[in-house]
Amino acid sequence: EQYKETLYTRIMQMALTFVSAHNMPCLLVLDAFFPTGSVFKMAASFWSISLKQPFIQLIIRAKKSYVAYFEAIPPQKEKSTKGPKYGEKVKLYEVFDQIHLFAKVKARIYGKDEEIRLLAADLLWKPTAGLIRFVFAITSRGPIVLMCSDLEIDPVVAIECYCLRVRIEIMID
Repeated sequence: EQYKETLYTRIMQMALTFVSAHNMPCLLVLDAFFPTGSVFKMAASFWSISLKQPFIQLIIRAKKSYVAYFEAIPPQKEKSTKGPKYGEKVKLYEVFDQIHLFAKVKARIYGKDEEIRLLAADLLWKPTAGLIRFVFAITSRGPIVLMCSDLEIDPVVAIECYCLRVRIEIMID
């Protein structure tokens, strides 16, 4: 576990060094090995004052066992105490059982144009104690859940960027 945390930190430090040297934002796309609260927190910690956003935005594939939460509905009566932060629990891969919620869209998936089913939801994720944009996609290769730190990212852009990472990894090898 310590090895993994060291690797996460090292990758994030490399990305932070890059954005610092070039003074430009970047989108960091990572596979399911990397979705940890510490990675999201590190990315969110280095802000661009002029852009009013973190320098690094993340797109990371979620692990199949992950859960997220709807925001809690505030209590009807005004009380001096705060209500719960987390609402109903969502087992991410069970969202695919709700196919009627998905839209059909065209996207470039692993180098091929195809019609996919897509759904995006901003949900609370406990390791970050904040909102993450979850993108649920059903492609010809099966279901994919992505976690995005940018709550404004277009879900089609997120899935297409994630699928491009394979081409980039091949170029680096």
